[in-house]
Amino acid sequence: MGRTGKFFAHEHYGIRPDIITMSKALSGGYIPIGAMLCSAKVSDSVFSSMERAVVHSSTFSTNLMAMVAGLATLHAFDEEGIVEHAAVTGDAWFAALQPLVDKHEYLHEVRGKGMIIGLVFGEPSSIAGRLRYRAVEAMRNALFSQLIVVPLFHRHQILTQVAGDNMNVVKLLPPLIAGQEEIDYFTEALDDVLTTAQKGSGNFFEFGKTLAKASLRQRR
Repeated sequence: MGRTGKFFAHEHYGIRPDIITMSKALSGGYIPIGAMLCSAKVSDSVFSSMERAVVHSSTFSTNLMAMVAGLATLHAFDEEGIVEHAAVTGDAWFAALQPLVDKHEYLHEVRGKGMIIGLVFGEPSSIAGRLRYRAVEAMRNALFSQLIVVPLFHRHQILTQVAGDNMNVVKLLPPLIAGQEEIDYFTEALDDVLTTAQKGSGNFFEFGKTLAKASLRQRR
């Protein structure tokens, strides 16, 4: 909802889906809610008569609290220009992060749309960098991205996430109300973490220390 700079991502590509499912974003994450949007053709096929009108139902469907939360969220989107803000701010995110691709050899690409952003990491060109990268990847495929996620959180209190298993892609999903202050803070933090990674094995030790602490807590 709005994250890509359009209300729905399919609007960027001229697609007209038959069915769209929505959930927690519809209430800003505060109230459990879900919705299913469909074309008239699908709706008429499923709910073609009163006998078929209850073919799909739920105990908690259309409850008043969820509906009020959904309407309030949609009202905020309109009143505060959330979708338009995401489009403009998304461009600012890419403008701030792109120079880091040229500065740091581990960062290969910044991709995405609006305020859904992927940082793509890969093998660097320098010999020393390649050796460090391959040593990390030899332990587990796509482990390098964790060496970015962990220090971002520990040093800078920034919560990020790897985009998927066996992928050296870190995804950024900043709040839709984030602005230039948040962009500057994150860019400086990522620059710091990548600088450490380029200099040596500091990120690896930081990651190892985190795993060791977690293991000790579990044993207790």
